[in-house]
Amino acid sequence: SAPLNLDGVEYSIPVELKVYDVTMPEELHFPSSYAIWYDHIVDGEGSYSTELAQEYFWFLVDKKVMPLDPDPSIKSDYKIYVDWLVETQMDNPKIASYGLPYRAESYGEDLRRISRASVMELLTLMAEKNVELREAGDEDADLFKKAFYYLGGIVDEPTGKMIGMVAECDIIIQECKQEIANTYFKGKYPDLYDSCIRVNHVVTTGYNLELLGTETTGGVQTWCPQYQHYNTEAQRQEYYERRDNNVRGEYGEELWWYGCNNPKVPFPTFHLDDDLISSRVKSWMEYDFEITGDLYWCVNIFKVSDPWTIPVVTESVQEGRLVYPGAKYGIYGPISTLRLESIRESREDYECLLLIGNAIDAYNQANGTDYDDQEIMDYLFDDLYDDTAVPERDNAEVFYEQRLQMLEVLEQITLDPAAGIATLNG
Repeated sequence: SAPLNLDGVEYSIPVELKVYDVTMPEELHFPSSYAIWYDHIVDGEGSYSTELAQEYFWFLVDKKVMPLDPDPSIKSDYKIYVDWLVETQMDNPKIASYGLPYRAESYGEDLRRISRASVMELLTLMAEKNVELREAGDEDADLFKKAFYYLGGIVDEPTGKMIGMVAECDIIIQECKQEIANTYFKGKYPDLYDSCIRVNHVVTTGYNLELLGTETTGGVQTWCPQYQHYNTEAQRQEYYERRDNNVRGEYGEELWWYGCNNPKVPFPTFHLDDDLISSRVKSWMEYDFEITGDLYWCVNIFKVSDPWTIPVVTESVQEGRLVYPGAKYGIYGPISTLRLESIRESREDYECLLLIGNAIDAYNQANGTDYDDQEIMDYLFDDLYDDTAVPERDNAEVFYEQRLQMLEVLEQITLDPAAGIATLNG
């Protein structure tokens, strides 16, 4: 191989590469919602177009995080939006989730709620298109499987009067889903019925007695607390028990999480002044603690004179900026950060862990065994974190040792499931 030439000086750098006999799936399995603030693009790039906005969208997809939604020229017209879902999202293995657009309406004094008419309009168009696709021979078409609602402009981090809006909005979404599922899918397309009914409604809040929901009263359907609100076994059990006891019936309850200005060290962060090991182990926690989705409020805060030299400093450094605008350096679209690359690598680790878990499930089905993947994989997470805190920010070497161990187990369980199970269970 050619040596590295730097400023006229040649350097020879020895490199060893070990390739594991494992094929990573193309499909991404972990839902997320990373918002692009499209009105900020012009501040960083000096121009704006739908094409440039889509560069930002697909750039995030390539980094294995899902943009919340496309730019307004697509999402504002629901028919255009549904066609866009069919053409680019529904069957795309790189797309794990998409947030559904909505419209808000005034409700009472200083409050807003989701417009029932807007929910019915969009879900009807999705259902009609889905039936059309099925009748045309696409037996796997499902526009609802990856969909979720996140009403960040109405009930984000609800307190005070907004507490009541959680149940109000949830009942609207729930009733609309039920009407659409009954009208278009019940009895004929049971899989689409289930997908429609179980479209998540994500609320950025931790466990709160005022927000507990039922099938008839509404409330939080998908909990999305910050990392520190999920830090003890007792805290986690509150969510697990509701999920496992099926308190929302066929609507179910899910558990996402998120970070923002808070929490700070020792919990995971995307802050510039934190070590990258923090964001790298987050997906390991997500698999370990059965988190089913991840939300992040914004990736491109650009409203400063020069995003390249002026950091975002709110309560934390560079919170809300995971990309930089490329125009300054002649690049069409965003430029990544080391933090975003760490998130991408963490997502890839999650897929590896999921492959192991799926192999255990397949082994159980083939052999009549009942190995618990969470239990026998537990040692893979040892020493990486304490609950959801990462107290040792300088433990990169420990992490890479654990990761190599994980890859070795993955290779073994892929080539010889019985031997891999024995290693995990040893």
